[in-house]
Amino acid sequence: MTRRKGQSGKKARRGPRPRVAVLIYVLLVFLICGIAAVRYLRAPRVPPPPERSVPERVEARVLEVLVEYGAGDVRSFPLRYGGGTRRIDVALPDSISLTRLNLALTESIEDLSAEIVERSLVERGHALKMRVSHEGQHFLELRARIRRPEASLGSRPELPKVAILIDDLGHNQRAMVRDFIGLDHRLTFGVLPGRPHSVALARLCFETGREVIVHQPMEPISGLAPGPFAVMTEMSGARIRDLIHCNLARVPCAVGLNNHMGSKATADTRVMTAVIDAVAEAGGLYFVDSATTPHSSVRRIAEEHDLPCSVASVFIDAVDEPGAIAQGLSQLGRMAARRGHAIGIGHPRPHTYEVLATRLGEMEGDVWNLVPASVVLGLERI
Repeated sequence: MTRRKGQSGKKARRGPRPRVAVLIYVLLVFLICGIAAVRYLRAPRVPPPPERSVPERVEARVLEVLVEYGAGDVRSFPLRYGGGTRRIDVALPDSISLTRLNLALTESIEDLSAEIVERSLVERGHALKMRVSHEGQHFLELRARIRRPEASLGSRPELPKVAILIDDLGHNQRAMVRDFIGLDHRLTFGVLPGRPHSVALARLCFETGREVIVHQPMEPISGLAPGPFAVMTEMSGARIRDLIHCNLARVPCAVGLNNHMGSKATADTRVMTAVIDAVAEAGGLYFVDSATTPHSSVRRIAEEHDLPCSVASVFIDAVDEPGAIAQGLSQLGRMAARRGHAIGIGHPRPHTYEVLATRLGEMEGDVWNLVPASVVLGLERI
C-alpha cells in the first residue's frame, strides 16, 4: 500500500510539465512579435507619393488626349509670364477634326475641375487655342494646329469667304443644334436673347468652337410681334442702348449682333444710331444687317461709328424645301464669287440641315472657304 502511494505521488508530480511548455511557447511567441514590432517601428518610413495638383493632372490629361488624336512634335514649356503658366504647342494630322478635339479636351478639363477661360480658332480655322485656369489662376495655354501639306499652299487662287448664320436659337432645339454642330463646318449661330434655352445653347455653341452672336429682335413694318427684348421705334435712345447692353449679357460669349425681323427699326436712323452706339460702346463686336428691308440705315451708321458691319446676301431657306435651299446655297456661292465674300442666313430646320449636310462638303474648298462671320468682316478673332 505504501509503494502504491509513493508511486501514485510520483505520477502526480509529473502532471504540470506540459503546462510549463505551453507557457514557454506563448512567451516565445510574444517575444518574437515584440522584436518584430520594434524593428517595424524603427524601420525608415517611405513617404507616400504626394498627390498631384489639379494643374498637373490637367496638363497630363491634355497630353494624353493629344496623343490619342495623333499629336506629333509636342512642345511643352513654361511661359515667361503668369508664374506657373505652361504652353503646349502641338501639330496634328490634317485628318483630325478640331471640333471633336475641342469636345474631348473640354470634357477632360472640366472633369478635373478646371475651367476653359478662352477658346478660339485661329490661322483661318487651322488651329485651336485654349487658356485654362483653376481657382482664378491661369496655368495652361494650348495651341493645336493642323499640319497642312506644303505642296497645297499657294497652288490655286484664294477662294471667296462665305459665312452662314443659323438664326433663331433659344427654344428647345438642343438636338437640332447638335446636329448642325456635328456637320463639322464653321457655322455661326444667332441666339435670341431671353428665351428659355438661350444661355444653354449659346454655351453649347461656344464650347464646340462656334461663333455666337445676339439675334436681336427689332420692330417690323408688318406689325407682327418680334418677341421679348425687342428694339421698338417708340423707345427712347437711352432705353434702346440699355436694352442692347442687357441683351448682350443675356447671350454669353456673343461677339456680334444681327437683327431678327426689323424692317421698320433698321430703316429708322434715330433708332439704329442708338443701337450702333451701344454695340460700339461694348467694344470688339460687329453687326450683320439681315437685310429685311432695302431702306436699311445700318451700314451707313456703322461706318460712321467705325464699327465692322456687313449685309447678309441671301436667306438660303426662305422657302423650306430641299430644292429651294440647294438653290439658295448656289446663289450664295455666285454672290461670293462676284464680291470675294458673302453671308447667308439659315434656320435650325430639318430640311436646312439635310441640304447643308449634303452640299457643304462638296462646296468647301472648291467653291468657297466657309468661315465665321467675323472673318468675312476682316476681324482677327474667330
